Amino acid sequence: VRSMGDIYPIHHSGNKQSVLSDCSPALAAALPINAKPENDNGRIVAAARFADAYHCVVLLKGARTVVADQSRVYVNETGNPSMATAGSGDVLTGAVAALMAQGMTAFDAAALGAHVHGQAGDLWSQKHGKAGLTAIALANGLPDAINATRHQAT
Repeated sequence: VRSMGDIYPIHHSGNKQSVLSDCSPALAAALPINAKPENDNGRIVAAARFADAYHCVVLLKGARTVVADQSRVYVNETGNPSMATAGSGDVLTGAVAALMAQGMTAFDAAALGAHVHGQAGDLWSQKHGKAGLTAIALANGLPDAINATRHQAT
C-alpha cells in the first residue's frame, strides 16, 4: 500500500477494483465531485459519485463510515469517538486489505472491514471507557469483533 496523503489506494489484482480508504471529509470535499460532505447525506452522495465517476470502491472514514461502489452504498453503524486516534485508519486499511487477500470483493471487504473495525472500538469502549484507545489495542480487538459479528449473523 502506497500512501498519497490521506488516500490509500489498495489494488486487488483479481478483480481490478480499488478501495480508497482513510479519506477525511475535508479531503473528500476537495475531490473533483460536485458534493460537499458536510453531513451524512452529503458524505453518501460524495462517495457514491466518486465511486461511479472513477469506477472504484470508496471507503469514506468518519463517524458513520460510508462504503460505495458503482451500484451500492453501505453506511456503517459501528464505532465510537474513542476511535479518533492515531493509527486507527491504518488498522482499518489493514483489515480491508486482509479481507481482500482472503478473496473478498473490494466492496464486501471494505464494508465488513469497516464494520469489524468499528465493532472492535465498541467492544474496547465497553470494557475501558471512552478515552485511551490506541491503534494496537484496536488491532488486537479485531478477532473478538470478527467473532461477535459472526455470532450476530447466525
